Amino acid sequence: MGELGSLEPEQTETPSGVFARVWALYEEGKVLVACAWCGRIRLDERWLEPPSSVIAAIDARNMFSHSICDNCAQTANGSAA
Repeated sequence: MGELGSLEPEQTETPSGVFARVWALYEEGKVLVACAWCGRIRLDERWLEPPSSVIAAIDARNMFSHSICDNCAQTANGSAA
């Protein structure tokens, strides 16, 4: 998981890159982990904002398992500044 120091969402990939990676996982029948609070998805231990087009293109009900990202966990625990 990401480091607990930052409350900023991690986004180092382009939306089209995230779309391509999520689509590939969908085609393989894999399950993605999504934060139940903010909706970001975990790819390679990083939490990324998924493009709305990828959510619309896949069957999200059968593809997502939910967790909580580090940033939302910090907020929930009251440790956010």
